[in-house]
Amino acid sequence: MFEIYRSKAIIFSLALSVLALSGCAGGPYSTSSLRGEYHYNLVQLRIDETAPNVDYCDEHGTITFDGAGGGVGNGTRKCSLTGNATEAGSFTYTVDADGVALITEVGETEATRGQLVKRGRIILIDGTTRSPGILIMHGVAAK
Repeated sequence: MFEIYRSKAIIFSLALSVLALSGCAGGPYSTSSLRGEYHYNLVQLRIDETAPNVDYCDEHGTITFDGAGGGVGNGTRKCSLTGNATEAGSFTYTVDADGVALITEVGETEATRGQLVKRGRIILIDGTTRSPGILIMHGVAAK
C-alpha cells in the first residue's frame, strides 16, 4: 500500500515541476502575492509517536496570509491511528520570484514547500521537506 502512495507522490512532484517550468505559474511572484484567506486540503503519511507505525491523515482548513510574510491557520486533521485533532497557529513565509513559497509554522524548524500557480490564487503543497516524522504531505490551497 505504501508503494501506491509513493507513486502518487512522485506523480504529484512531477506535476509541480511541469507547472513551474511551463510558465503556467503566472509569475513573477513576491511575498505580497499571498494575501487573504485560502481553503486547503492535504494528505499526510506520518510516523506515529509509537513508531514505526504509519499514521494516514487527511487535513482541511483555512490559512490566511497577510501579504508581508506572516499568517495564521486553522485546521482539522483526521488520522487512522491518532484520531481527530483541531489545530490553530501562526506561521511565517517567503515567496521566490518563480513562485516557490516556504511556510514555517511557529515552533517548527523546517518549512513546508508550496508552488504558487494562477497568479497566486492556488498553492500546490509539498510537505516532504518537513521533519522525518512526516513521510509524505501533499495538498492544495485555493483562494
